Amino acid sequence: MAEMKRICVIGAGAAGMACAYSLAQCQDRYDVTVMDSRAQAGGMAMSTRLADGREINEGVQGCSNSYRNTMQLFGVCGHVPEEVKLRVSFGQAAHAWNNREESALTRRLSPEIARFGRVLQWVHRLEPLSVLVPIGVLLRVLGFSAEFRERMLYPLTALFFGTGNQTPHVSAAIVARVFLDPDLRLFEYDPARLLSEQPDMFAFPRLGRIYADLQQRLQERGVHFLLRHRAVRVERHGHLSRVSFLDEAASRAPPESERWRGSAPPQHPQADAAPPAGASEREFDHVVFACDAESALRLLSPHASTWMQRMCLRNVRYYDDVTVTHCDEQYMRDHYEFSPQDMYFIHTLESDPSRLEMSFRLTSYQPWLLAGSDSAHQATEAGEREQGGEDALERDARVGAASGQGGSSGSSSGSGGGHIFQSIFLDASQRSEWSLDAIRPSHRLLTHWWRQFAHTWTHFVSVVPLVRFIQGARGSFFCGAWTLINTHEIAIISGLAVAHRLGAPYPFDSDPLAAQQFDLYLEKVHGVSRIPTHSYFWSLCVVLVSVLLLIVTLILY
Repeated sequence: MAEMKRICVIGAGAAGMACAYSLAQCQDRYDVTVMDSRAQAGGMAMSTRLADGREINEGVQGCSNSYRNTMQLFGVCGHVPEEVKLRVSFGQAAHAWNNREESALTRRLSPEIARFGRVLQWVHRLEPLSVLVPIGVLLRVLGFSAEFRERMLYPLTALFFGTGNQTPHVSAAIVARVFLDPDLRLFEYDPARLLSEQPDMFAFPRLGRIYADLQQRLQERGVHFLLRHRAVRVERHGHLSRVSFLDEAASRAPPESERWRGSAPPQHPQADAAPPAGASEREFDHVVFACDAESALRLLSPHASTWMQRMCLRNVRYYDDVTVTHCDEQYMRDHYEFSPQDMYFIHTLESDPSRLEMSFRLTSYQPWLLAGSDSAHQATEAGEREQGGEDALERDARVGAASGQGGSSGSSSGSGGGHIFQSIFLDASQRSEWSLDAIRPSHRLLTHWWRQFAHTWTHFVSVVPLVRFIQGARGSFFCGAWTLINTHEIAIISGLAVAHRLGAPYPFDSDPLAAQQFDLYLEKVHGVSRIPTHSYFWSLCVVLVSVLLLIVTLILY
């Protein structure tokens, strides 16, 4: 029998857990260790308890029906997302519009909306070129008005990708795919109103429980977990990788989550020239970096990485963002076109209309928050079954009225009748422009900082084409949403792709759409194919395009 490969997965987020799950299906071939500085698996997909005991999801709230790999992985442990209708409010007053009904803005801009549909078709056809063109530049060159760009398209793009301060720089090809790709699109393009439907979305159950159940299942299959263990250095010695790490629980270091709860973003650690005193070491055949690109770059010693790996990781640009969980309905009414029917709210900054802020009604995704307890949550679920497919927003109103509970600060005119909101502020370097201070301190429930990358066109020039060239070099593999687009689905697919590259079979072939999306990612990002008849021609084309993009990258950087 062949000797088992020892695999270290650094990061227990969506990518790392998906990679470990796929490898664990072949437990006689892989000895897998998952390491993470946090106390719970899930990474950015986490659950947190508020001061009043209610548990909220953070980082990730839900998905569209196209997130088939996510649904399959969650379904392994019996967790099924709940269907909701996506209703969005954009702008205010004369610039207000939504996906429920016609507005004065959509009537006024209807000629440009119709022309934009034709532009999308050409952008999609010329994707190898349009991926290099920022959507803002394209629209200005083609003569679209500032009002259409800033009041309609930029807010919509921010909704898709969370790119409020970088939206004009998003690749035009990526915007076109969201509308036109039959498997990935979120909305049907409407030539009169741009958006006219309320698509079905799916709200995740408690993410902490999902990932805890998945961790338990993996442990039963022989996967070792080192949570609250922080990797500090990865070195390469011969054919083995040596991982140095610190046991933060034993050293009584503050939990990793506390670093991200302050009034300012945490300081980001610098690379250590050598492992710190007291660090433990283990050797592995391969290391999977299922973490952000900045952390991977910091961990890799020069001898454990190639110049291509370092360049690719260095080219990922990150920003400090913050999410404030609150129950301040007055803030929502002051800054958004607020309606009880809507779930998402997008605000355009008047000082710079290319920049935006976003909020959403957390209780639309997590109805148990209105009930305020697990027993009430069960009663809510039972009531929904009796109502026969009741929409989540309609249920919000029923449960809120029945519970009579306000926010954690107590019932008040500003508490939203028990509703909880999350407001997102992007790029701390622009903090002076944020409306965060308008959220009353007495109504703030939680503050959480995040380190996020942006989907600018440069990402698709200087990062994505290089990912295929950095996999496996010096025993290291890389996965995470940063390898393509910042979604939970891409994170999971990326982890499954690395497991496939290590020799583990793809686990969800029974779902045709999940398999199709996996194959697409594997071919376009890793440059390999599970379908031999497709691999020769398309791999040659992709490699040629990648080489051209690499040349452009070297010139630009």
